[in-house]
Amino acid sequence: MTPLGLMLALTFATGVVDAVGYLRLDQVFAGNMTGNVVILGMAATGGTDLPVLGPSVALVSFLVGAAVAGRVLRTAAPGWTHRCTVCWAAPDWSWPPRRSSLA
Repeated sequence: MTPLGLMLALTFATGVVDAVGYLRLDQVFAGNMTGNVVILGMAATGGTDLPVLGPSVALVSFLVGAAVAGRVLRTAAPGWTHRCTVCWAAPDWSWPPRRSSLA
């Protein structure tokens, strides 16, 4: 896949994640943090009935994920590498915990 194709696929996936997060996870933007920062800012200025916990957890999780991925990719070769694939797929491996099929 070309870099343009990868960018478009990741952008599409992020849009889907944001739509699902906002519409089904108590108004939390899970793909982009701009919406969460805006919601937290409005809540801080007295906006009523705005969720705070969800956007706060999403923002902290985003920052931790960005820091971990940055450390992992710091010494990686330019372009899409195996490390990029691992960083991109790692959240799917770890969350949510899945029940064993043996249980």
